[in-house]
Amino acid sequence: VCSSDLVNNNDFIIINNTLYSNKIFNYESDSTFNNVIIRVSDPSGLYFDKMFIIEIIDINEPPTNIRLSQISFSENSKINSVLAEILYSDPDKDDIVRCSIIEKSPFVISNNRFALIAELDYELVKFYNLTISCIDSGSLIGTNNTIINILDVPDQAKYVSINFDNILENTSNNTYLGKITAVNPDNDAKNITFISNKIGRAHVWTPVTSGHLVCRLLLEK
Repeated sequence: VCSSDLVNNNDFIIINNTLYSNKIFNYESDSTFNNVIIRVSDPSGLYFDKMFIIEIIDINEPPTNIRLSQISFSENSKINSVLAEILYSDPDKDDIVRCSIIEKSPFVISNNRFALIAELDYELVKFYNLTISCIDSGSLIGTNNTIINILDVPDQAKYVSINFDNILENTSNNTYLGKITAVNPDNDAKNITFISNKIGRAHVWTPVTSGHLVCRLLLEK
């Protein structure tokens, strides 16, 4: 009756004359070849050694750890500008990976660059929940869900109106003239001040509201 054993390698084990792996092999980090010496011995102590070369064969693995280099962007970011880079890990060296966005959004990925293709408006949408999908040359796919945060920036008032368009001459001081309506996308409008100094000033006290125009000087034709 003969028995077999390994002489110089802990990556494998022999149980009942059968060879088993003793670790998880990684083509990218381990040696491509393993030199294994198997010893066969009999009860009298005589033995015979033979070396075998066991090759590790590479298999394709999907991209992992998919992410953006940046995830927060100002609402006034320029359309067609590149906002971030797509980052990922792929154990397969020199593998070609192409990424895309699953959902419809103001963003697009081109040449693995994250770019803006439509206007961002913090007052309408404060964040986007996107799924980034990356596929390698072997058609293996990795995905990751990413939250894109939109940062608020001060906006100018986009609408101002008054409900009258004429004033009688000799209108006396402090005469009520009409109403002013101002709309600010940020909902933080505070004051309206006239550039002309012939008609005093009015005050808007709520974000979107109506102020009152009052004549401060005697008007003459």
